[in-house]
Amino acid sequence: MGVDKKNIRTVIHMEPPLTVEAYLQESRRAGRDRDEAKALLIVSADDIPDVSQRDEQITDLRYFEFITAVTDNSRCRRESLLSLLGAESESCFGCDVCDKTIQSKIHGQNEILHLIKRYNLRLTIREAALTLAGSRYTDVFEKKLFTLKGYGTLS
Repeated sequence: MGVDKKNIRTVIHMEPPLTVEAYLQESRRAGRDRDEAKALLIVSADDIPDVSQRDEQITDLRYFEFITAVTDNSRCRRESLLSLLGAESESCFGCDVCDKTIQSKIHGQNEILHLIKRYNLRLTIREAALTLAGSRYTDVFEKKLFTLKGYGTLS
């Protein structure tokens, strides 16, 4: 936060921020140099509030509207998010809805689950990530992670 770094290509939100303003402010950190950039938001079923148990407090309502906007796969993401701010979208620059690249399943999910099942409790998260990425760090070779089934499957 607060660092004006120009060469950020991707911003990944592992969980949704509480408001559309926070999401847009944080996601705009990518592409400040006007080169192509991506903002990824990972939303799980746990992030989606249950409508029947929703509190009518303004923060809960705004979060619900935000989550509804980002999970609506039938409407341009840019249009949905800007409408929450009361603004109109002039043009989309390639959201996953408009360019038809919506991913409902996590890329690499099967490979990650397979590695966890096979080597449960024998690998740290870092070791699992290095293994799946096919990393060539020295500790990959020292610990012989390159010999594990699944090495490099997400490279």
